[in-house]
Amino acid sequence: MQDAHEDEYSTYRLRDPRSGDIKYIGITNDVKRRLRDHTHQLNKLSNSRKVSWIRELRQEGLTPILEPIDRHLTKSEARRRERTLIYLYRLDGIDLLNNEFAWMRRESTHMLNLYAKSTYFR
Repeated sequence: MQDAHEDEYSTYRLRDPRSGDIKYIGITNDVKRRLRDHTHQLNKLSNSRKVSWIRELRQEGLTPILEPIDRHLTKSEARRRERTLIYLYRLDGIDLLNNEFAWMRRESTHMLNLYAKSTYFR
């Protein structure tokens, strides 16, 4: 039987439990599973900065704090919000551990336009 919320996505942020700093922005359709993926599949992850941070936390007996930001989104809505959030947090000087993708450079102007027109962040 298919989960009723399987097609609903959330954007989320990972915070450092020691400092409260925002370290990562992502999307998921299962918050508990996604946190488990982040903390237990460290050998499969390609983001070495994020892996190093999570390993450091685990050595101290800690795990990242996962905070949902937006809920009940379609996958495409969640991807757009994720991209916008990554761009805006970086614009604000936050050193996120997200990999930088080519779309971030291509869409910089587009993101600024979205931000300027949006009431989402006000």
